[in-house]
Amino acid sequence: MTLETATLFGLQEFVIQRAVPVAQGRAVDLGAGSGRFCLLLRERGYDVVAVAKYRDVGADVPVYRLDLDTDFASAVHGPFDLVTAIEVIEHIENPIGFLRAIRSMLTPRGRAIVTTPNVDTLATRLRFALSGVLRAFEPGSDPQHITPVFHDLMVRQWLPRAGMRLVDYATYGEHGMRWHNRLGLRLARRLLPDRGAETHIFVLA
Repeated sequence: MTLETATLFGLQEFVIQRAVPVAQGRAVDLGAGSGRFCLLLRERGYDVVAVAKYRDVGADVPVYRLDLDTDFASAVHGPFDLVTAIEVIEHIENPIGFLRAIRSMLTPRGRAIVTTPNVDTLATRLRFALSGVLRAFEPGSDPQHITPVFHDLMVRQWLPRAGMRLVDYATYGEHGMRWHNRLGLRLARRLLPDRGAETHIFVLA
């Protein structure tokens, strides 16, 4: 079965290879969309369930029809060895509450993977400085993008408040505007470090 994905091309496969160990355990995919990532998790060895609000999940997995802005965790039969939220947290009204819910679903040694548009890139920061508009949150982008996630706030504020910690981090996608590298501007590289590419990938415990 071929299922569509609404995420950046290749992101799901990158997450599987970079952050999801081959394992026997239980996994839940939050905001599962078509269910394509559920199939990738199952191929990785997990017993998978999905949580989705709107779309029909095409993958042959158990599906909970729940709103992720509500107390969804208590309605899903956990705990889980892995909780994934691929391009979901930017849609959430209360991201710290969302992270707390994820924590409550994990086994003691469980891991969570949260990906989201990267608003820390140099190109994004320069655009915001000039226009006051963030990439992926501008007019014409997905109107359900309501919560930008900054690496610093995620690690320094949100995760401690949610009772979680960062255990791994990566980025994925085309790098931002690298004119300062191409021109060899060493001072610009020091003053304006570029945090990765289009997508944050946070691995949490």
